[in-house]
Amino acid sequence: METFYWLGVICVYLGLLLFILEFVVDPWLRGKPLWRLTAVMAVSIGAVVFSVIVVFVSAPLTLDSYVHNSDYLPGTSIAGIPWNSHLTDLRVWVTNPTEKDYGEAFITIRPDQWTHKAAIVTENSGCRLNELGGDVISQSSRHRGAGGEAKLTVHPEGGTYETEDSIGDTFDHFLTHGGYRLTCERFPAHFVIEIIFALAAVKPELLPPNPPDPGNYMVGSKEFGPTDNVFDSILSLKPFSSLVAVDGHYKLGMRTYSISRSVKVKGEN
Repeated sequence: METFYWLGVICVYLGLLLFILEFVVDPWLRGKPLWRLTAVMAVSIGAVVFSVIVVFVSAPLTLDSYVHNSDYLPGTSIAGIPWNSHLTDLRVWVTNPTEKDYGEAFITIRPDQWTHKAAIVTENSGCRLNELGGDVISQSSRHRGAGGEAKLTVHPEGGTYETEDSIGDTFDHFLTHGGYRLTCERFPAHFVIEIIFALAAVKPELLPPNPPDPGNYMVGSKEFGPTDNVFDSILSLKPFSSLVAVDGHYKLGMRTYSISRSVKVKGEN
């Protein structure tokens, strides 16, 4: 049941059914209707108990999303993210409302806007938040002392795309559209995990007019002057956010539960 849960459940029910059939046809129980009835009732009660405490146990996750007033002073650290006036503060809460601890939670969270950075706000959650692959915008400062043209190379790596050039520049992901994955080995009962997403909007002229078909990708580059601020150069005004896509799975006991939901964003949009 740990590996093939529903196949294991079917095997348990078939085994209980075979017990009942055995009690019905067993010649030793002929002429002993009370014994036969007691045995059948005992197995039936066992099937009901198994169904209630194992098979059909409810294990919900509560999801909420809210846009905060993000008029923070430039450079203010919000959950470790240095803030900028182009960013929107989106919060997502994932809650275990039950009396039971969940385990092995892998939950993907995808806002409907580009994300500059994301972080877990809840202290001592024991969980991790990792950027996923997908569309990314990377930025780099020109290698000190280097001049002239540089050969730019983009290659797939771990589900996303990494950038390098011929003069040793370091490229960091500045924006991603692929979302983040929340990973928790243990999700305690009545526990809330708060996550902040610093959302951003890219200037339309920097995006391709016709996005590539699924399975294909497109690469572009742009160089800015030495005095340009990367936020001012790449980002437009604060974006509005309306939906957050959440999907993934987690466990209670031996059963794996799936979640796939679009969460409406509340607040100051």
